Amino acid sequence: MSVTSVTVSHEGWTGSADIREGRKYQVTYIVQVNDPQDGADSILSSSLMPSVGSSYDVGNDRDDRAALKSIALSPQSGSRNLWTAVATYEKIKPEEGDDGSPTEGTNAETGEPEPDPTLWGAMLQFSTVRVSRAAEWGAYFGQRRFTKEQNQAAFVPLVRRSMHFAKGIPIIQNFARGDAQGRIINGVAITNSVFHPYDPAPEVDYSRISIRFNFNTDHFPTKYLKFVNSINRNAFTIDHSVTVKDEDDNDKDLITKFFVPQYCMKILGCNVQAKTVNGIGFFDVTVETEVDTLFGYRMNILDRGYSTTADGYKADDPAYENAFSSTPILDEHGQRSSEPVLLNGNGEPLNLEENAAVYLEYGVYPEKAFTALKFDQPNQMKNVQ
Repeated sequence: MSVTSVTVSHEGWTGSADIREGRKYQVTYIVQVNDPQDGADSILSSSLMPSVGSSYDVGNDRDDRAALKSIALSPQSGSRNLWTAVATYEKIKPEEGDDGSPTEGTNAETGEPEPDPTLWGAMLQFSTVRVSRAAEWGAYFGQRRFTKEQNQAAFVPLVRRSMHFAKGIPIIQNFARGDAQGRIINGVAITNSVFHPYDPAPEVDYSRISIRFNFNTDHFPTKYLKFVNSINRNAFTIDHSVTVKDEDDNDKDLITKFFVPQYCMKILGCNVQAKTVNGIGFFDVTVETEVDTLFGYRMNILDRGYSTTADGYKADDPAYENAFSSTPILDEHGQRSSEPVLLNGNGEPLNLEENAAVYLEYGVYPEKAFTALKFDQPNQMKNVQ
């Protein structure tokens, strides 16, 4: 019950060369076993087979810069004792260890080459993620009025007219104005012309900013795992610097500064992998976050409904017995309203001359201070315990 012979198949012996990746070889071996019950484990364990990581040494060829990366085994059709083994040899990259991690990084403090992975600087990755949500707030510009002869796909000029002409509401805007975080600051509730919100509300797509913090540490990142699904209670600025070499081999600092407003960062997850590089064990940690500067992570819901608090809510009387009972809102025909009506936050129809809309704000994620997590100083994240 063993491998009796391993021979090279000349037809399956190939090679290639690349200016960056170096030389690559693929060798097909014909493997013979003396027992049909001998399988892949028996073959791979045989001393006659090349082992993963060994140098390329086949026939008269020898290349110490190429190592066996993988072997794929399959039984030969029509035979119970012959197998085909396809071995791939590739360049041994000096910048990679056995697990694919860099064997020499940059010291976070000095910027010099550093073999100890726990002293390497943190790495940040920014990208954008497209999401969608209900559009309940927007700047009002006017109306496009089509006659019955006009094709609605054709262009019709914008008429700058309020929905309630006599009272001039909503106020007509020239453009949607945004603040420093891109949030619309001259918007009103999006409604039809009788000021009833659309149900369901139209949707808008926008982008959140994904930020991945990667660092190596001696400590299992328990604290980061406990903060998963939490949002930041305080605003902060990410301040990070990475030292690289320019074309003249001079040091060059790549500086990242990014402001995160309050309630706008959510910790999505924390990935942890134990590794060993240069004989040093450590945890490779990636903390995944998303930043939503447009809407944030608190939930703001447009106050609207089909009923009002019975005969009005008395805000100055907390014990008011009818505070939690309601009366249906009726339309002009005395029927229950088929569309939600804007409310004023106290269970009554909204007075549009006083407010454009009322939003009820809720916290649906734990809100925590992120100060101890050192997002503002990523090179210190490895010290968080």
